[in-house]
Amino acid sequence: MFSRALSFALLRLFMGVFAARGLPAEALPANDSLNYEIRWEGLKKHAMAELLKKTSRMETLKNAPPASMPLLQKRLDQDLVRLLELLQAQGYYEAKLSGKIEATQSPATVILNCQPGPLFYIGEIDIVYPDHQRPLSVWKPLLQSTDPATTGLVRSEEARILRYLQQNGHPEPLISNRAYVVDPEKKTMDLRYEVDPGAPRRFGNLTTVGVKSLNPKYIRRQKPWEDGDWYDIRLIEDFEKDLVLTGLFSRVRISIGPGTTDPETLDLLLTVTERYPRTIRAGANYRSDVGFGANSSWEHRNVFGRGERLKIEGLLAEEERWLSAGIRKPGFITNNQSILLNFSVRDEQPDAYSSRSYNTSIGVERTFSRSFSSSLGLGYKYASVKQGGEENIYGLVYLPWKMKWDSTQSDLNPVAGHRTYTELTPYTDLLNGDLDFTRIEFSDSRYFRLTRRPQLILAARVTAGTLLGAESSNIPADERYYAGGGGSVRSYSYQSIGPSVDGESVGGSALLESSFELRARFTETWGVATFLDGGMVSNGKIPDQNFPMKWGAGAGLRIFTGIGPLRLDVAYPLNPDPDKTAQVQFYISLGQAF
Repeated sequence: MFSRALSFALLRLFMGVFAARGLPAEALPANDSLNYEIRWEGLKKHAMAELLKKTSRMETLKNAPPASMPLLQKRLDQDLVRLLELLQAQGYYEAKLSGKIEATQSPATVILNCQPGPLFYIGEIDIVYPDHQRPLSVWKPLLQSTDPATTGLVRSEEARILRYLQQNGHPEPLISNRAYVVDPEKKTMDLRYEVDPGAPRRFGNLTTVGVKSLNPKYIRRQKPWEDGDWYDIRLIEDFEKDLVLTGLFSRVRISIGPGTTDPETLDLLLTVTERYPRTIRAGANYRSDVGFGANSSWEHRNVFGRGERLKIEGLLAEEERWLSAGIRKPGFITNNQSILLNFSVRDEQPDAYSSRSYNTSIGVERTFSRSFSSSLGLGYKYASVKQGGEENIYGLVYLPWKMKWDSTQSDLNPVAGHRTYTELTPYTDLLNGDLDFTRIEFSDSRYFRLTRRPQLILAARVTAGTLLGAESSNIPADERYYAGGGGSVRSYSYQSIGPSVDGESVGGSALLESSFELRARFTETWGVATFLDGGMVSNGKIPDQNFPMKWGAGAGLRIFTGIGPLRLDVAYPLNPDPDKTAQVQFYISLGQAF
């Protein structure tokens, strides 16, 4: 106790002597903290004003005042250094800052005088290479004289120089020396880089480590370069991402191989950790218009040791039941191409029709980039379709051509990017020789992140389709267009929008749908959404004014889980048909509506 009391007394004495030397006695606070106010001078409406205030610890810690005047002075001194560094980093190299504390009354007043001065711009850029080692391709600076000389832009230029060399044959470039010269008269900053590109190298051997169940020849065949091609870091990064996307590996890393002896080539080492190749999934949903549904799937991602993916999945619901099996073999002819084989059995019993069908198809899919792929195939569908008391048998041969652009990062919860889908599929009926028609369909979804905290997403979708050739009444009922339901226009019953006979939907040959949804996520677990859906189906080949758009609106709760958001939506029709009673519809499912 005596020791603590003595220490406290010495501390009070020390603080009193310190204050007596530099500050008047009446400036000392009477309590344990020194409250203060801040007055900014010199900024007026300057472009840097807001950023300076956000960066200032005098501002951000205002509600946590220091315990003494020396600590407040220390906070001010540190702030002046920090703010000056910020201004210079933003291109204000003649900035002047000063500060003082007026402590004659309580609260004290901290005066920050800031004179940013003129903004400096990029001047001359000089990139020098060693005489003995010129690069295969010379970098052309992206910075211009109209760009401010900020630290961020200068560092970005340095990163671009090195990145460009790594993309053009030089695996280990470096900037050996750099100089930044500020010219106060011209208000510019000249840049000079001494760049050593390193020796140019070509791709050499690829050695794999960690491969157990997968054939190493398959992995080497998938690499996007040929031995002897000039080194390009983009190809290595794409290869790593492609291997991860196969679902076969939990870890992928490519590094420079040990013991490379050829000075013109670069051997690489691929280190992987394999994942368990099988996955089982299950899910359930509920819609008030069709009831409960359950789905499940089983997948094997390496059936024969060369990355072949076998997937068996099924759906069991009150109005729809199906089972399908498909296999995808990658590396078909070229490493960015896969061959697809599918077989499915389907039993559909909606109000509009009943159908039992068997479908088999073969196709080739080519991936042109990470976001764009296209496929072309050949299929056969045998179906027994009943509608309005009349049953017909069809044997349809079809050639589906599909294209898909997808720049989103999540299937179940996209927050940015877009998805665009197009399909052109001609059909001919082998059992009814006079039946030919073509399906043309387009769908585009866009996602815009409006704010990050809370996360606010605006999602929009439009879908249009037409069936050309045969009249709508001659086209099989299960191939016509319908609208309404959880995946279409919420608030209207499943397949209830469009042409009808005796009050029963019969489908049409033209479709137009649009949806708008505002999604808000407040915590890691909880979010809400509001939406507006619209859709129409007509007998003509294009939308017909005789079949106006049907609109529905609603709101929902989002519960975010580890596998995706659980969606609970409530929707109400805005303009139902006069002869139909408007009803509230409920939907429970996993994943966003689109």
